[in-house]
Amino acid sequence: MNTDALASFVKIAELRSLSAAAKLYGLPKSTLSLRLKQLEDDLKVALFERSGRVLLLTEAGQTLLGHARQILQSCDTARAAVTELSDDVTGTLRIGATGEFGTAYYTQMLMAFRKLYPKVEIELTFFSPHVLYAPESLDMLDAVISWDEGIEGGETLSTAKFALFASKSYV
Repeated sequence: MNTDALASFVKIAELRSLSAAAKLYGLPKSTLSLRLKQLEDDLKVALFERSGRVLLLTEAGQTLLGHARQILQSCDTARAAVTELSDDVTGTLRIGATGEFGTAYYTQMLMAFRKLYPKVEIELTFFSPHVLYAPESLDMLDAVISWDEGIEGGETLSTAKFALFASKSYV
């Protein structure tokens, strides 16, 4: 049994009309008619009696209707439970930084983050140090990349060593 066919059957039964159900789904009437025929063929019973333009459930149709609703509800519950377990992290990460590290450092770090969390949008904003550490700036940010050991009210998530190199002729 196909859940699309069951959902179509339930909607046709509720509206008592193939045309109304097709209009509601935004599908051609022929698509719902085919789904209904496949369901009836699968079950080897007629689910509706046609009385003019109105469709009335047969005894088999009435029996199936309750079960179909339960099946569709179970499918929705299962989908919601699995979606809840999804490891997908989404949202926006607002990062403030000073330009002192240079864009190469930020690019490498953000590319690594992006590989781990591809659905997270990253907003990187550069500030001068005195603006970055101002309380009103910190209130607007989720993370800060800083030279300082720590920021009041914040927690250090990671530290990195930094080294400067120059050719012997330059020194």
